[in-house]
Amino acid sequence: MADPHNSRLPSVASSSTTAQASTDIMANAQVPTFANIEDRVKAKERIRELGIQRLQDIQEILKNDQAGKLQEVGDWIASLAILLEAHMSREILVGILGETGMGKSSLLNALLGSNIGPTSQSEACTAAVCIFAWSSDLDKKSFSAQITFKNRETVEADLYAFKEEWAEIEEAENTNGDDQDENYEIRLAEINQKVTHVQNWSGLAKAQIHALSPKMILKRSNAFAKFFRNGRGEKTENSHEKISPTNRTNFLNQLKPYVDSSKSADTKSPRYWPLVEKVEIFLSCEILRHGVKLVDLPGSQDALSWRSQVAENYRSQLDKRIVVAPATRAADNKAASDFIFSKQDSDELLMNDMMKSESLCVVVTKVDEIDCNSAESEFPNENIIQVCEALNNLEEAEEELTEEDEDASYQHEGKGKGVAQKSILDKETRAHVLESGKIDSSLSEDDLRFLLKHLCIEARNTQLKKIINDHLLEAMSKESKDGEAASAALPCVLPVSSKAFQDFKRKKRTLDSYGFPDRESTGIPALREWLDRVSLHHREEWADFDIHHIRVLLDAAHAWIHGDDMNLPSLDESEKTRVQMRCELISKRLKEIVNARVRTRLRINLSNMKPFRDSPLIKGRLGKHSKQGGGQLRKASEILRRSAKGWRLKNPWGSMQAADKNDYVYWSTYKASVKRYGGLFVRPARKGQAKSHIHWMADVQHAFWRGHHEKWKHEFTQRLPGMKPRVQCAGRKAFDSWIKDIYDDDTLPGPYRDLIKGGMYRFENLFNKYISEIRSRIDTFLVTSRGKRITLARLLAEDMRPGFEAAAAHTGKGILKKQAGEVENHVDAVSFTMFERARNELEEELAQELKQVSKDMNLYWVDKKTGCWTLITNELKRMARRLCADKAMRSLTPKIGEETKLQLSALIEEWREEFDGVQARLPQQEMADDFEDDPDEDPNIKLEEDEETGELYETFAPVMVKSEPMTN
Repeated sequence: MADPHNSRLPSVASSSTTAQASTDIMANAQVPTFANIEDRVKAKERIRELGIQRLQDIQEILKNDQAGKLQEVGDWIASLAILLEAHMSREILVGILGETGMGKSSLLNALLGSNIGPTSQSEACTAAVCIFAWSSDLDKKSFSAQITFKNRETVEADLYAFKEEWAEIEEAENTNGDDQDENYEIRLAEINQKVTHVQNWSGLAKAQIHALSPKMILKRSNAFAKFFRNGRGEKTENSHEKISPTNRTNFLNQLKPYVDSSKSADTKSPRYWPLVEKVEIFLSCEILRHGVKLVDLPGSQDALSWRSQVAENYRSQLDKRIVVAPATRAADNKAASDFIFSKQDSDELLMNDMMKSESLCVVVTKVDEIDCNSAESEFPNENIIQVCEALNNLEEAEEELTEEDEDASYQHEGKGKGVAQKSILDKETRAHVLESGKIDSSLSEDDLRFLLKHLCIEARNTQLKKIINDHLLEAMSKESKDGEAASAALPCVLPVSSKAFQDFKRKKRTLDSYGFPDRESTGIPALREWLDRVSLHHREEWADFDIHHIRVLLDAAHAWIHGDDMNLPSLDESEKTRVQMRCELISKRLKEIVNARVRTRLRINLSNMKPFRDSPLIKGRLGKHSKQGGGQLRKASEILRRSAKGWRLKNPWGSMQAADKNDYVYWSTYKASVKRYGGLFVRPARKGQAKSHIHWMADVQHAFWRGHHEKWKHEFTQRLPGMKPRVQCAGRKAFDSWIKDIYDDDTLPGPYRDLIKGGMYRFENLFNKYISEIRSRIDTFLVTSRGKRITLARLLAEDMRPGFEAAAAHTGKGILKKQAGEVENHVDAVSFTMFERARNELEEELAQELKQVSKDMNLYWVDKKTGCWTLITNELKRMARRLCADKAMRSLTPKIGEETKLQLSALIEEWREEFDGVQARLPQQEMADDFEDDPDEDPNIKLEEDEETGELYETFAPVMVKSEPMTN
């Protein structure tokens, strides 16, 4: 389906501009169209910026004119303020995802071109969610930040969970004595670490923290007055703190207590990161200029749950994702499969249509960390073999060197931190060597080693891309019947070296950039290009919306300039009566056409959304009134039952040949998961086994989505996005029909028809802006829908908790069998009704949100000040009043000064000429599908319009609802 948004800025009233269309065609024959979306977007953004500048110039000019005090000018200025503030709510959230130690912070520093993120080689540094955004305050501070703290309710809940875990450790110590389970020491160390964190931000002693309740810990803490206003206000309110430093060093020092959770020798300085919800950092970085915000998320599988929970709450809000994996892990097939994406991650990405290049990039970090000693066997390609042979020949020759020569040779190799610039192969020499396939005898040993590392990095990068692409293709093929289509849509995979890139930025080569001939070879420029590319569709949508708004405001200013009522013809009384009558009929006709062809069709399409089952999301048709969806619930329940039985095994999803497929987990591991009510439990590495993660509630959510993913994906990745081009096309046809009715109306007085024709471009621009508002609201609803995973997690946790609590009551011999039996019996008993309740709650939420979408779209049309139909009607009435007014009354109307007219006219014409130049180079608009009757549409649902508010609402005919059997 073609989206007209991706081409020429829509001209809705095509039938009214036939002559202009011919001119456009001639112009298009003389100038080339934009070859790609990047050129198109940049041209539109340039026109938008020029338009905003000219509107601000007009505002300044009007301040010194008597007409500047008119009400319509005041409304114009208010509308301009909305345009100027529009960018503040626009964002493209790009998450940087990956576990600790994977190089996320170093990657961010390289992308941003500034070392403002904390880094550590061994542990998590970024404790809070850090959002890096564009700073428009170019003349003042280079960096600034806003800290948002958790509310008191959340902090108390964190403390309650911490104290429960502490009590569990003490109970185990008192009960088992020296006979502790294998994870006891690790869990004890984690608790002691958390105690230290609480001591640090609260200023309380360990004994006080042990004795006090969570509420009293917070109340007596140093942070209570500093960040929580001594308890004033609601418990659910967040507090904020701003940081505006004088330089980068000062900024990092002020920021560190809020984001850095790494160990430090300084234990006295307070660390407030456990109290922080998010940190917004504002800086002037080109990749952030157009709405991209980089979101550095704490690892979801970090040891400290305070850190991981914050990250989970933000994942659903992301528009794009950068998944970080180090080269050493990604090179292992099994590690790539288990480490880069879990099955829950894959499900989420596929359901939201994000497993594709424009939404997902897998970044392989630390590609500079490579051992070339076994290059011949590990990467046996022709070039590498030749370089290795040349090095072997040199080494044999060097055995005959004197000790003095050996010392000189060692110095030449540059094996210290610095690398001699002259020994590094330049781009031309490297290209010549690789193309010719011959190693030049003049190359030094250092040149050869540099070339060898470069070739090894390239060879491993090729292997890494294949391994990761194979895994991604496998995940996508499970959902796609068309393997070729899945392969064509593979996410982007980019190997990078942040350290090497920073070397080039500093213009000081070290061993970190050894093997990288230029900046491009580090992969960071390619990642920046990816960020720019995936932002283009969002930016074009915003630019088009703003250009429509600019044209409306300039049209209004143009009308003030050319509104000389003294030159209008005089009408007799009968003509005045006809003008007033036809004005009302024309306005009413526009409303009827748009209601029938756009608003009603769009509302019905939205009302008939069926994201979970064959039952639409509208009032009166929710789960309590329909028994549809039993099949999906049974499928989800069966998947959960199998998962619950697998929780007692070490490797329940292993292959039939896996040695540990039927081995039971240690009883303490199962007990730890029960104590966490199925929440994330990190099983530490020991006795040769790698660290693993157990998350039962993720399996519960996975089961629900596996039962419902097909309908959800259809509605939110195909049907709803498809409404945007369809509403564009339907709007154009409706508006063209309205214009044709006006032009064909022989009863319309000629002078009034001429005025309408002359001002038709204003109506057209107003209507285009209305369509853009609808499209934008659909996008907002799409983003909101992704957040339903959080609601689902809460609902399922509520229903699973009683089973975990009952299991936790079992102790003594055979505890694993007892607890597993309790959990599995609970799953058998509640799975169907639990999933049914969760589905119904989600449907209820979505139905309410759709109701709000409808209200917002209604305001776009009939709002008393800003609604499209209201503004068009007012303009029609204004034209009628101008014609019907006596000459004496016309002379009393305040006029804009002649000098002001000349200034405004010059500004308007300048922008329109620039805009016409861009418009002429845009590709021709393709026709999209119009709204069609939905084959699944419920014939018993009808729409009526509220006469007072103009809002459309559903009415229902009596209907007998057929039920599916609900036995589980």
